[in-house]
This record gives sequence, structure tokens and C-alpha cells, in this order.
Amino acid sequence: MKLVLFIILSAMTSIVLAADMEQRSSQLCEQVKSCVLADLEGQALSAEIKSMVTSSMNGMCDVMAAQFSTVKGDEDLQQQAAACMDSLSSLSCAELTKGVETPACIVLEKRAAAYE
Repeated sequence: MKLVLFIILSAMTSIVLAADMEQRSSQLCEQVKSCVLADLEGQALSAEIKSMVTSSMNGMCDVMAAQFSTVKGDEDLQQQAAACMDSLSSLSCAELTKGVETPACIVLEKRAAAYE
């Protein structure tokens, strides 16, 4: 019975972590999109260019979600990825544009490299 409970709890934890990762990824992506669109706000761009940028941003969000979803199965790596996304979400648009690396993301990169 204890083994069954452990398996159920493990499965529930994985489901919660996956949903949490998806939410964090979406939050970060929305922040990046808003920064890019705010940067383009003052520029005289055609509707076609704006549409292309928006489409590109949506593609970026899909890629970002896919990258962070690859950490499924390793709870420690998932927590590192969550910390990385949280740290990126806390950056200003100027910092995101500069490509500032956060300590949490540097740790994640090193941990992920160990899996390759």
C-alpha cells in the first residue's frame, strides 16, 4: 500500500511541476513579448512587419516552452529551471534586451550540460 501511495504522489508531483513549468514559461514569454512590442511602439512599422514580429514572438514562446519542458523527470533540474525562469521574469526590459544572465540560469546551464 505504501508503494502505491508513493507512486501516486510521485505522479501527482510530476503533473503539478509540469503545469507550474508551463505557467512560468508562459509568464516569462509574455514579459518578453511585451518588452519587444513596447520597443517597437514608437517605430513606424507596417502592419505586415508588426504581424511578422508577433508571429515570431509566438514561435519563440513555443520554443521556450519546449526547452523548459525537456527537464521533465528530474525534479532537481525542474526546480533549477523554475528558478531560472523566475529570475528572468524579474529582469527589466532593458536587462532582457541586453541579454543579462542571471545566476540561477547559469547554474541551470551547468546542470543541463552535465546531462548531455
